[in-house]
Amino acid sequence: MWVCAAVVLTATVARPGPAAAHSNLVAASPAQGQTVGAPLDTLELAFDNGVRDMIVTLTGPDGMEIDAEVVALAAHWVEVPAPPGGWTEGRWRVAWSLISADDDPVDGAFVFTYRADALPALPLTVAEVTLPDSPWWEGTVTAMAIGAAVLGVVVGAVVLAARVRRLRQLRASGRSQGEPGERAPSR
Repeated sequence: MWVCAAVVLTATVARPGPAAAHSNLVAASPAQGQTVGAPLDTLELAFDNGVRDMIVTLTGPDGMEIDAEVVALAAHWVEVPAPPGGWTEGRWRVAWSLISADDDPVDGAFVFTYRADALPALPLTVAEVTLPDSPWWEGTVTAMAIGAAVLGVVVGAVVLAARVRRLRQLRASGRSQGEPGERAPSR
């Protein structure tokens, strides 16, 4: 029973918290649904946690898909250069797939419209991007350390209870080890 309680308690305490969540898109330039014009040299995507192995596919107004280059500006912030030949007027779809900071695959997409006579997109600034307060793993490691400590205390209590029970059984059966300071009977 004690072991079962220890396992349940450890699993509850050591579960990953929201710090281990998937990386979510928090800002983009151009933004979802925005109409932008020249110059548009790059797209910028910012996530709330680190990303890796990112693939971006641009789908132009003609339906043609272009595998885009991805340039990392930081662990959570990437830049995608304009497609070869530049942007054609119309609706563009930006789709991505990546490995999130918690090692899970994540994908998403948004659309924007390019029109040569529209205002240009403004680049993202650090102030616009919500950066994580701590590394994604920090809460998980803390929870696991607390869980290990609780498990250690529970296991210690189980071992102590077993020893006390065994000592009581020995004393009840008359096979006591004697009082402190007395010698054990020789065999």
